[in-house]
Amino acid sequence: MSNPIFPLKLEKDLRVYKNMRFNKENNTMGIGFHYTNNCRGMLQINSNVSTAYVLVLILEGQATYTDHYGNEYRLNAGQGFQRIPKKNHKLLLKKGKPYSECYIHLPKSFYLDIKEFGGSNENSPVIDFDLKSNLLDQMLETAYLLNSTRDKSLPIYLIELYTMVLKFLQQSELVKTPSFHLKLVEEVCEILDNTITENIKLPDIAKGFNISYERLRKVFKDVMHVTMGEYRIKARIQQSQTLLLKREMNINEIAQSLGYPDSFSFSKQFKKERGLSPEKYLKHVTH
Repeated sequence: MSNPIFPLKLEKDLRVYKNMRFNKENNTMGIGFHYTNNCRGMLQINSNVSTAYVLVLILEGQATYTDHYGNEYRLNAGQGFQRIPKKNHKLLLKKGKPYSECYIHLPKSFYLDIKEFGGSNENSPVIDFDLKSNLLDQMLETAYLLNSTRDKSLPIYLIELYTMVLKFLQQSELVKTPSFHLKLVEEVCEILDNTITENIKLPDIAKGFNISYERLRKVFKDVMHVTMGEYRIKARIQQSQTLLLKREMNINEIAQSLGYPDSFSFSKQFKKERGLSPEKYLKHVTH
């Protein structure tokens, strides 16, 4: 296979779907890579009557994508689109050219959480991403691991796929951001991600960049669509989900590891973000 973009020059398509028992309406998660050497101008029409959400990333080739509003986009490698739950779309691949794509498939409940996080805009379903991003390597590794995993580990992989989608969508927003704001927000996100277990004061982050806290708050909100405080809370809750599913620590230990003063404070914030207590959430996703 001559395609230098298609990860590890796969000799065949890699498509993995796993059933999750906790979601009655749409209980499937998936990840995959698809390649065709000589596209015949295939037209894909997806009525998407299911509640699934799919993020599709074009690795090579060209396509014309029509969203659920009838808007038409000419897409190239390094661009992608979102299949919004219960929304129609169609995709026409350019004839006579190689085409490859990868995708992540999530239940609707996780898509709604992504929307709340500020990562998805149904009015603008097309995204841009970096073809050299290590997220693509992570996707391929996850696909291989998911293909052979046991059912009891599926919730952890679901969280991984959810996190990847968020990162791709955030990356797309950053691509459109002025270079100064882009660099600033990227560095602030890195600080917040690396200090979720600490009670670092947000105004102190602004001081480190020699910028007023008010200005930093505005720039961050404009780019990420959430405040720095909201971003940190969601990052903590996301990390707590992974820790809960690993079952290596009890709730009190998880609360302490993430910088909460006690398990009550942690459980209260978790329920506010997820709609369930940590205990009920764990039962919900593993049964």
